[in-house]
Amino acid sequence: MAFVELARRLPQLAVTRASVATRERTGVVWETWRARALAAADVRRIHSALAILDTERRAVLLELGAAAHLGDGLAEVGARARLAELDEREARLHRELGSGSRSRGKGFRERASRYRTP
Repeated sequence: MAFVELARRLPQLAVTRASVATRERTGVVWETWRARALAAADVRRIHSALAILDTERRAVLLELGAAAHLGDGLAEVGARARLAELDEREARLHRELGSGSRSRGKGFRERASRYRTP
């Protein structure tokens, strides 16, 4: 407690400056870890969604093959429409995967700029 009081009264002390520098570095390290953890979680979520989408696509392709084999034009049209929807969802996920790192990086830079690096 006495150190904190002394540091408040005499901010020019070398010990006080070192303490402030350490706190600032710790803040940058924390923000870096936080940004990386969030980015990794987002990538895992998107990859999981893409895997589920691949499973759905396989099922729809089987339905399309069965409809084509049976000559069921209406079922073929429905399966092709679902494939188009799956393609759009896949494209959206890939765009999110590509653009997510840039948007997360901006937030990290804003938060990390609060800290002075030595």
